[in-house]
Amino acid sequence: MDISIFTATWHHNLWDELILLKEYEVFKENYKNANFNIFTYDKESSLIKDKVNYIQYFPTWMFAHPFKNIWYLIKNIIVIMKSDIVIIWWGWLIYENEFQSAHFPIMQWLFRIILSKIFAKRIIYFAVWINIKKPWFFKRFLFSGKKVLISVRDKESSETLNRLWIRNIVINDPVFLLKPEKREKNDGKTIWISLRKWYLKNEEENIKQMILFLSKKWYRIVFLSHSIHQKDALANDYVFLKDISKKYWIEMTSDIRKTLDMYKKLDFVIWMRFHSLILSLVYNIPFLALSYSQKTDELLKEFKYDHKMDPKRFEFEKFIKMFEHIEENESLFDFKENIHIIEKEFKNNISNFLKNGLE
Repeated sequence: MDISIFTATWHHNLWDELILLKEYEVFKENYKNANFNIFTYDKESSLIKDKVNYIQYFPTWMFAHPFKNIWYLIKNIIVIMKSDIVIIWWGWLIYENEFQSAHFPIMQWLFRIILSKIFAKRIIYFAVWINIKKPWFFKRFLFSGKKVLISVRDKESSETLNRLWIRNIVINDPVFLLKPEKREKNDGKTIWISLRKWYLKNEEENIKQMILFLSKKWYRIVFLSHSIHQKDALANDYVFLKDISKKYWIEMTSDIRKTLDMYKKLDFVIWMRFHSLILSLVYNIPFLALSYSQKTDELLKEFKYDHKMDPKRFEFEKFIKMFEHIEENESLFDFKENIHIIEKEFKNNISNFLKNGLE
């Protein structure tokens, strides 16, 4: 059996690579003798240690490399044609509210889905997140068909598909299956700050105030880079924070593997990215949430977690009060039981999902 996975693996984004890793492990466990083709823009950032076939996406900088893209196109068609199952995971498969530079992502997905349907392949959408304003016909085409099996990772995405009369189920993010390494003991307290460009009110001033406030409390501060996108500055945490890091002598990671490794050394997290949230939960680390989107709000609600702020309406006095409350109540932040329940539900859901959909 040949399984092809279309995913968001490229340019060193920790969350995308963790999703791919856990997704690969899930399907490898269910299809032990399968050959896996991983479509990617940059195989060097992959966290998969097994031997798999990496396929270059078409298009990839088509105007700069037109002849290479002819080969990419041919290879993409051949691999899809030979596949038994086509799996699609993309955190932002269809989005209309992100600050991100992307060139016609919906049209690229239409191309891949049309090919898969022409060759009558089983198509599996695996824990996707969808955000669209208008249910246009071609968007419905992405998800329709007897051989299309859909799972989403949040209720709002599910409701979007329900409005299009598309059957789907909700399953949690596979990164909840991550087995964290043993936490290391630190001399003093280490706090990590994870921010995204453009979302924090009075960005530069509020970051400065955070640093000064935490420094006075004798915290070791670390900026962790979850996305080190080589082409999109809006998606590059390192580029965004490196000047601030140098100015205030703040430690900062420049590699996604080092970022992941830091989680076993952290005592507190102030995060903005969705991946920061799940890794904080998995590693059982107290955190203050700067939640700017549907996906983070929904997961926080599921965990009945109230220590959050809207970064677009950020008030520093409120930040101080909330942070100090977390400091005083560290023992209350225990997510192990919730994670165990999610892990059990995920395994049951994915087993039923695949069994019922592929028989």
